[in-house]
Amino acid sequence: MKLIKTEELSPVARKLTVEVDKKKVKKALDKAYRSLSGQVSLKGFRPGKAPRSILERYYGTQVNQEVAQDLIRDTAEAALEESGLTPVVQPQADAGVLKDNEDFTYSLNLEIKPEIEIDDYFGLELTKKERTVDDELVESRLNELAQAHAKLETAADDASIENGDYVTADLEAFKDDKALPKGKLEKFDLLIGRGNFNQAVEEALAGLKREEEVTAPAEFPENFFHDALAGKKVEMKAKVLDIRRPVPPELDDEFAKSVGQDLETLDDLKKMIRERLEQSANQESDRELQDSLLDELLKKVDFEPPEGMVDLELKRMVAQVENSLVQRGMNFQAAGIDGEKLEADIRPQALRRVQEDLILEAIALKEGLEVDDEALEEGFEELAQGTGQDLKEIKKFHEEQGLTESFKSGLLRRQTLKRLIDESKLTVVPFEEEAPEEEEKPDKD
Repeated sequence: MKLIKTEELSPVARKLTVEVDKKKVKKALDKAYRSLSGQVSLKGFRPGKAPRSILERYYGTQVNQEVAQDLIRDTAEAALEESGLTPVVQPQADAGVLKDNEDFTYSLNLEIKPEIEIDDYFGLELTKKERTVDDELVESRLNELAQAHAKLETAADDASIENGDYVTADLEAFKDDKALPKGKLEKFDLLIGRGNFNQAVEEALAGLKREEEVTAPAEFPENFFHDALAGKKVEMKAKVLDIRRPVPPELDDEFAKSVGQDLETLDDLKKMIRERLEQSANQESDRELQDSLLDELLKKVDFEPPEGMVDLELKRMVAQVENSLVQRGMNFQAAGIDGEKLEADIRPQALRRVQEDLILEAIALKEGLEVDDEALEEGFEELAQGTGQDLKEIKKFHEEQGLTESFKSGLLRRQTLKRLIDESKLTVVPFEEEAPEEEEKPDKD
């Protein structure tokens, strides 16, 4: 193998031209045809006795392609090593034309990380918006928790449907005054006010009592769970059969004990809620601070990251969305998500994430920051505590799946961000909710 030349196509793209000696080509072709001869059966020839010229006539193109791929696979790694380049994703090979008794030339197109020159990243002026957790927010979360533990009880005989009620109804869809085939839903349960079934129908049901009926126009999306209604505009007739209302438990010590084994009193529960809210508030403030820091770093250097890295990050982010849906028993279709549109919407985020990682990696290299064995062990311990999983199992999983280096990269990112924030000129201010913009009212003549 001989690396003939290296071409710079862009700051992050390179093309390697590689030559394989004709002796190696001949040896590979001879071996391929010997193997092929024993595998195929041609009319007029005993197995293994067909002349090579006949085999070339029938299988020459296929053999040449397979041998070319084998030669590329056998020599590409050595060519990359000789070039001194480290591709960020799998290089793409252009096989060229392979001929017997001739040198074989092919090319490798690859992407590498850009060279990033960045200075003045210490001493940045940053502002941290510190969120506080007041008693009102704690009480609000406590009431939400109580609602989540509410029990459904049959509403009074004269009760009217309200938002939050669970209603059992007979539903039937009509189109042009004719009942829709398979458009009847008997004893169907609806949660009013959430739009889980159909907002127009739920709004029409609000205020009705048992045995009362209503007809409302309704339009259903193409991905609606009921095939007979999917994509249809219909008149939906509904008759109320039953109304059940969630009744939250009393906010007392017994409720607190039912929420957690370590809780004895309602005050214990409020304390736990406050601690979790404060932890969440701190994490949100830290995320905003990190984003503002990264905004400042992105202003200092202008570069286009390798497209392959962006594609990989995009796939990772889309997979996160998909896994989140799977955990809820859904998929893209059930959630009404267009996969191509999702990728287009997320791509700018993937681009920014890759840019951030490359800048932070350049700073870490310049400052000599690294994740040693002790820091890696601490990272795994933190992950184990946060997920409640066994430390040994987490380490084993990362090793078997080849995820240890990726995990270290994440730790290095955090370490670099912390160093930059520690070295910044930081101002802490109270967080203030932004007032909603008022709609402009037309001038009155």
